[in-house]
Amino acid sequence: AERTVVPIAGIVLALELASRYLADHLDGDWYFAVDPGATTRQRAQLQMRRAVRQLDVLDDLRERAENLLSTRP
Repeated sequence: AERTVVPIAGIVLALELASRYLADHLDGDWYFAVDPGATTRQRAQLQMRRAVRQLDVLDDLRERAENLLSTRP
């Protein structure tokens, strides 16, 4: 069962971070330390773009994960 979720792990993490950054942005940017010139909204957008890019190559990620995990006991 764990092998089936490896390819989507990065997508899940990116979406989780995006939701946390966005929630912090909507709550006044008090939780995450923000670099000068950056906002948690921008960080949320970046994580969403990462998730979309990974979704775009999901078939390749599945193939790579299967190749890697098939060599492990």
